[in-house]
Amino acid sequence: MATPLLEHFEEFKEKYLRSGKSEVTVRSVKDALKFIVRNTVIKTIEDCNDSILLEDTLYEMKDERNWSGVTLNSYLKNLNTYFIWLKKRKYIKENDLGSIQRCTEEQKEQYTLSEEQVMKVIAQVHMRQQTRLQRYRNVFFIDLLRFTGARPCELLNVEMQHIIKAKDGTYKIIIKGRNQKGRPRYYPCPSWLRDSFETYRDHRAKLRENENFLFISSSKTSKWTEKGMRGLFRRLSEELGFRVTAYGFRRFVATYLNKQGLSLKEIGRHLGHTRESTTRTYIERSCCLTDATSRAMDEFMKNNDNDSNL
Repeated sequence: MATPLLEHFEEFKEKYLRSGKSEVTVRSVKDALKFIVRNTVIKTIEDCNDSILLEDTLYEMKDERNWSGVTLNSYLKNLNTYFIWLKKRKYIKENDLGSIQRCTEEQKEQYTLSEEQVMKVIAQVHMRQQTRLQRYRNVFFIDLLRFTGARPCELLNVEMQHIIKAKDGTYKIIIKGRNQKGRPRYYPCPSWLRDSFETYRDHRAKLRENENFLFISSSKTSKWTEKGMRGLFRRLSEELGFRVTAYGFRRFVATYLNKQGLSLKEIGRHLGHTRESTTRTYIERSCCLTDATSRAMDEFMKNNDNDSNL
């Protein structure tokens, strides 16, 4: 008899958490299971435990949705976590997911905005044709993005109550991790960011004072959506002639802080990373970690070439 894929999930959640394991992992497992049930022909534990069927299905989804190898491996890892537990609890005799081939891909350089490009985006978002609400909102959003390097989903979920004003008139903003992942991060707002916020806040209050979310849509009585944000970046890309993305800003922040001599731990804390290895990939693939050493080797070769020509 076939068993629904999520049949034992609530028990898995209870038993997994009581042993002190991460809530983040439990949420990731649930998301992976739901995704498989909703988007594939796999609906049962028996089908999911068929390594050939699951492997073919995941690689088909990779091609269809243009996943990276990391994304495919992440789904497989979360499904395997559930099936390891199922075997331990003797709901299944064997766990066949371990035999599935992980995806290995060449690690490509990550797209990062340069300092010059960031300044061009800032100028364009001030000057482009848009409504007053859009201008004030977009300016503050870009200012906040380039200051914190936060994930776009984190900024879109910031609420008005997350910006706190102190007695001396300064502000701090609280940004929560993606899907509540990790600890909240607290950023003191410099004067230029405070001014950008107050301009947007005052105009926003005239239109929709009772909306909880900080960033609001200009066309709907609701929060600004990810689709709306992506639309802004798409138009900025067309207007400026280079790609403008939220993660381009995020990696710019990482590389800039690295140039200022901050440690991986400090940079990771600023970005909300839970592992230094994640922060390292942001910097490694933009060549920042090898800039200085490459210049040193170049200088060595130039000096030796000069000596040989004497």
